[in-house]
Amino acid sequence: MYIIPLFLSAVSFVVYFLPALAQALQFDRKKVYSYKIYLFITCHFTHWNFRHVVVDTFVLLALSYLCIIFTFEKKYSVIRYVIYLLIASILITTTVLVFNPEIMYYRGLSAVDWALYAILMVQLYFAQHWLWKTGAVTMFFVFCIMLTHQVISKHSMLVGDMGEGIVTLPSAHIAGAISGAVCALIYRFIYRIDPVDDVTPRSGG
Repeated sequence: MYIIPLFLSAVSFVVYFLPALAQALQFDRKKVYSYKIYLFITCHFTHWNFRHVVVDTFVLLALSYLCIIFTFEKKYSVIRYVIYLLIASILITTTVLVFNPEIMYYRGLSAVDWALYAILMVQLYFAQHWLWKTGAVTMFFVFCIMLTHQVISKHSMLVGDMGEGIVTLPSAHIAGAISGAVCALIYRFIYRIDPVDDVTPRSGG
C-alpha cells in the first residue's frame, strides 16, 4: 500500500523531465475530441514547472499516508485507494472538459490531492472522538479559504503564479473534493467501518 503513492510521485517526476512525453500525456481538448480517452487519467501526471510537480507530489504523499493511517483499513485498502483515485481523476477531467471550454490544456495532481483531502476530512468527521471532528471542521474551513483565494487570484495558494496564461481551476478542485467526499460517504454507509477510531487519542495520569 505504501509503495503506490511513491510510485505515482515518481511517475510525475519522470514525466516532468521528459517534456515531449508530458506534452503527449497532458489534457489536450482537441485530442480528447479525437477519442484519446487515456488523457483523462494521464494528464494528472503532467505539470507546468518544477515547483508545480514538487508541491503536487509532496501533498499527494502527505495526504496518501494520512489516509492510510486514518482511513484505509488493511483489507482491500490498495484496491480502494486506486479506485478512489481513478474515479476522482475521471470526474476532474470531465469537469474541465464540460465546464471550462476555454481551457485547451490541463495539467496537475492538485485536484486529485483535494480528493484525498476530502476522503480524510469525511472519515475524521464521523469518528467518535471530538478531536477528530474538530479537525474535520477545521479542514473544511481551510478548503473554503484556499478555494476563495483561487477564485480571487486565479492561482493556487501553495504553488503560486505558474506563469503567463496558466491559471488554477477552482472547478477542478471542487470536483476532486466532491468525488473524494462522495466515495468516502458511500463506503462508510455501506460497510459502517470507522478505522480512525482505532487511533483515538488517549490520556494517562
